[in-house]
Order: sequence, then C-alpha cells, then structure tokens
Amino acid sequence: MANFDLLESDDDSRETSVDRRTVMKALGVGAVASAGFAGTASAHEAIGKPAFYGTEKLSVCVSGNSGVLMARETEDGYDVGFVVGPNELEPYPDGKPRYSGNYTLSVADDDVPDGQIIGVQIAGTRWVNPNEVAQDALAAEREQLDSTHPRPEGLSVGQDDGLPCEGPPAAAPDVPLLNYALTLEHLEYAFYRDGLMAFSDDELMNADALSGFGATIRTAVPGYLATVRDHEKAHVDALTATIESLGGDPVAEGSYEFGYTTASEFFAVAQALENTGVAAYAGAAPQIVDNGLLTVAAGIHSVEARHASFLNVVNGDQPFPDAVDEAKSIDEVLGIAGGFVTSEVDPSVYELREYRPVHDRKRPDDTSDLDVLNYALTLEHLENAFYRDGIAEFSDSELRDADVLHQFDDGLRDLVPGYLRTVGDHEAAHVSAISDTIEALGGTPVEEATYDFGYETPSEFFGVAKALENTGVAAYAGAAPTVANDDVFNAAIGIHSVEARHAGFLNKLNGDSPFPDAVDEPKTMSEVGSIAAQFIVEE
Repeated sequence: MANFDLLESDDDSRETSVDRRTVMKALGVGAVASAGFAGTASAHEAIGKPAFYGTEKLSVCVSGNSGVLMARETEDGYDVGFVVGPNELEPYPDGKPRYSGNYTLSVADDDVPDGQIIGVQIAGTRWVNPNEVAQDALAAEREQLDSTHPRPEGLSVGQDDGLPCEGPPAAAPDVPLLNYALTLEHLEYAFYRDGLMAFSDDELMNADALSGFGATIRTAVPGYLATVRDHEKAHVDALTATIESLGGDPVAEGSYEFGYTTASEFFAVAQALENTGVAAYAGAAPQIVDNGLLTVAAGIHSVEARHASFLNVVNGDQPFPDAVDEAKSIDEVLGIAGGFVTSEVDPSVYELREYRPVHDRKRPDDTSDLDVLNYALTLEHLENAFYRDGIAEFSDSELRDADVLHQFDDGLRDLVPGYLRTVGDHEAAHVSAISDTIEALGGTPVEEATYDFGYETPSEFFGVAKALENTGVAAYAGAAPTVANDDVFNAAIGIHSVEARHAGFLNKLNGDSPFPDAVDEPKTMSEVGSIAAQFIVEE
C-alpha cells in the first residue's frame, strides 16, 4: 500500500505512516490531525504544521485523470514537472512535463541543497506543502506557477470519490534491474546447490580439469565451490528482501537444465556463469537510480569477478584476461541465461519505464569527476610502479620459488611470474586510459609519485600486492557511485572488476580465500588516501 514515509517532526519523534485512502482524504477533504497538518479543499496551501520533515520519499495516489504539478524552489526560481496517472509519483523535476503515471518523487533534502520541495499540486487546485518555511513562497508563487506551467492539453480534473486508487502502487524504478539480477542469482545458486549435491568431494577433486594441479588446489576446490554457493544464496536473499522493501514482486526461482554430466563439465559451466555475471552487473550498474543500491551492486559485481578469476584458473584459463572487463546488455545476458532456463519467463518484469528518474550518482556537493579520476589515477600510478619495479627487481625464478608459494605445485608456480606481468600490464593500461580521459575532459593528470613499498623478499612483495589490489577493489566500489559521466562510470566499473580478479588470485597465492565475503565493502576516498599515503614518500 502506498504511503507517506514521514520522519520525526519537531514536536513528535514518532514515525508516522498514512495509507492511500487517508492520503486521498487529506488531499480532497480536509484534515489529517494524526499526520500533523490540517487543510481545506478550497485552499491552495496547507494550513498549520507541515506534514513532512526530511522526507526521503513522497508517494501520492492520484484519483481519476488528474495532473500533478511538483514544484521545487531553487536559486533560479522553480523546477516543475507534470505527471499524469493513478500511480505513484516519482520524477526528479527538471522543468519538463512528464507524461507517465509510474513515478516516485524523491524529496531527500540533500537532493535539493539550494532550495526545498515546496509542494505537490493536484489538478492545479490543491497543494500539499512539505515544508513550513515554504508557506509564504507557495502563496506568492501560486499564480505564477499556474500561469506559466498549465496542465497538459486535454487533461481534465479528476473527481475524488473518496475511494483509494485502483491497483497496487508502482514499485521503485530500480525493481526491474533488481529482478534481473535476482534472475541471475537464482540461476547461479541453483547451479551450485544442485551440482554440489550431484558430485562428491572426491569426484570434484579428481576431475580431469584439475589433473594439472597439485593437492593444494585440488583439495581446496570443493570448499571454495561451497563458499561460492553460499555467496549466491546470500545474494538471492538480499535481492529478494530489497525488492520487497521497494514495493516490488521478486521473481521466483525457475527450472533449469545446465547440461553437465561430469565434474569437469560442471567446472566449465560454472566458469561461464560467473564471467557472465560480471558482464551482467557491469551492464546494469549504470542504469541504477538509487545510489545506495549502486554501492551494493558494485560490491556484488566484484565478488562475481573474484569467483570468475578462480574458476578461470580451475579451467586452465587466464584469471584476468583483459585490462577492462566488458559489459553485456540485459538482452544479451538474458539470451545466455535462457540457454539454461526451461521454465516460463515473463520478460515484462525486466522492462524499464520509458521515463525514469535520473541517477543520483553525483550530488551537488560531491567531488568532481576530474577529481575522482585523478584519485583513481593516483592509485593506478602506485600499482603500476609497484609491479614495474618489483618484477624488475626479482627474477622469475625468485618469484616462482618464493616461500609463500611453497604450498603450490610446480605447474601453478611456473605460471605466477607471467600472471604478475599481466597484472602489471593492466595497471599500466589503466594509467594510460585514465590520463587520456582526464586530458579529454580538460583536466591535468596527476603525475607518478616516489614510493617505498617496504618489501625485501618475494614473499613480502606478494603480501603488498594482495593489499594493494584489495584496496583497489574497495576504492573503485566507493568512488564509482559518485561519477556523473556515464562513459567514465562504465570504464570505472570495468576496471573495478579487473582489480577484483587480481585481488582474488593474489589472495589465493598468499594462502587466503579468493573471495572472503559475499559482498565487497567500499572504502571512502579519505580511507584509501590514508592507505596509499603509507607508500608515498614524495609527490
């Protein structure tokens, strides 16, 4: 049921919820004393105490064919926009009329630093005023708004019959994307759950695909696959709960046919699913509206990349094949997933609204994109210098025979120097790409500093490498949601997962889990700056 989400007021710390019938009564007939304000149907402005204090979301149920005019006070005047229809109201007002009934209006105070939401006008005749200080502004500007922003042509004023609007309220705009992610997580969880029941630990450890590995890798595989299964289950549970909290209906688990008959085939399908998951999150993330959801999605995205890196190794492939992971569209990913799904799928659950709120990745008081890019460049310079200098300092045989690698067989140790050079090449590519982007946007790239990484032995070198890569994962997860430019964001999310692939591999070399958590935690620019500063001796 749609409601006004009210936070505490000056004189009452209780949280209040007003259902849709009460909302319509308040808009059409008069007082709602329990909500803290009273009004009259004939007046344009609400009279008395305001109903909203720091409200993050305002849901309005509009009865009949009514026009809703939302006005936001800014330094330059008022941003306004119309919405037509009987559902929730959700546009970010930008002065352009909107013609859809499926919106939720965000009125978080930090979205409007230069002014406050001053009202919602129903059919041009009634105002609900969320801010007491705007009372005078409403009265003063009412005529101007009515004359300069008339209702769309042909729009009639709906009659309020006192009944609640028909049908369920519209879900939040990110629900289709969350259901898309949930579809993939259902598939992955069912795959691991059923596969780990189909094969014993001995069958997994003795799979032909693992014949080139020693006992350390082979005996670890069943436990790591169980951890991956648990991660996918955690993703399913978290996405399901989030969708429900946003007013949506979570998609259910389907029926699947994965086509494997041997443990080696099971490993191959796992590799394909995890790499597809990386591309799926990279493709969907730029479309997410809510910044809080974006941060969590980035944390899942990098965990999928850690899974993929490990499964690439298990299948004899490069753990991190590219310097920037490619994204896939929703249609591309659903086409791949459809090869495993045998049950009926309703594609409408993934359809995005024609008119969607603009993402809130950039707040007005945020760091600029150029500053974020130079922040990323600072980290990439550090990583590039680390690998360049370390690989030059230690021979392949010294790296291969490092004490920390003694647990691994010769086959894996032989691969390590080459893999480290690939990581170094990736970091150099990131430096070049970010520098070029900064210059293209009119900025000046920061230069490489002088560093002291503190290692003396190859094993210590591996330890610092692990720390740097995991910090990189957290840094990109924390910074990506504040990048406004879509092209820059797309590149950043693609680098983010590559850093996670590096981190997963280096965790394993250091005797740790490649994927210690179901969701990677972000770090702020300040936190990452403090970590990086430990290695910088001269800027």
